[in-house]
Amino acid sequence: MEKSNRYLEATKIWQRLFMRIYEFLIQSNGYVAECHFHHANIYRQLDNLKESIAELLKAVKYMREYEASEELDGPCFSTKGIKKAINRALSLL
Repeated sequence: MEKSNRYLEATKIWQRLFMRIYEFLIQSNGYVAECHFHHANIYRQLDNLKESIAELLKAVKYMREYEASEELDGPCFSTKGIKKAINRALSLL
């Protein structure tokens, strides 16, 4: 959806994904952080800076709780990569 600029539809899909992830007893903080980062990018594309910042702050929160010995990396980035991407996005605000 994102690649085809269908951002509103992509947002709905991300929201369903979050609901699914949070249903698990244990979540991978790195995975959740990356998902919030991607969601922030969609909001940025929609010129919704308030929601974009909120999603980036959620991503930061989950990266702080990440335990490398117990968790998986996110779906697209390594933990280092997602930390770098989050920090870069925050610096552009």
